[in-house]
Amino acid sequence: MAEKQIPYFCNVSIEQVDDGKVYLNNGERLPYSFLLVLPPYKGKECILSSKDFEHENGILPVHETLQSVQWENIYVVGDANNIKGTKTGRAAELQGELAVENIVKQMHHEPLRSFQHETLYFMELGKEGAMFIMNKPSKQGTLTCTTSGIMPHMMKRAFESYYLLKFS
Repeated sequence: MAEKQIPYFCNVSIEQVDDGKVYLNNGERLPYSFLLVLPPYKGKECILSSKDFEHENGILPVHETLQSVQWENIYVVGDANNIKGTKTGRAAELQGELAVENIVKQMHHEPLRSFQHETLYFMELGKEGAMFIMNKPSKQGTLTCTTSGIMPHMMKRAFESYYLLKFS
């Protein structure tokens, strides 16, 4: 954003928006013709309104096994938990699979597995192409690969085509 001379503000809140002006809680008044506001992420209303859940802004604390810190028979997956890492659909899918596996293990009194954050992303970078990021846990450690340019962009296009063909 700095490269494109686009101002941005972090850790401030909007007190008021008038036609063409935004008033921030730090005293700044900003003119605008286009305004993009990203509110702080918070959990679902059912969690926020519950008197029984201990949470931070609607996000539930969990152990690495995805079990609630409060109740061992409750598992929390996806955006609702406080597991560190990027919140993606893929991470939620992996957490859901692990939660099911751990529930079965818990029922059979077997040791539970911890969530291993697996990362695989294709990120568009505008005119510069795309970026490919992979972090894959293995017995030898974490395999990490990051590259940018036209090749990740082509890989992303090929993946999208494959995915659309596979599920159409």
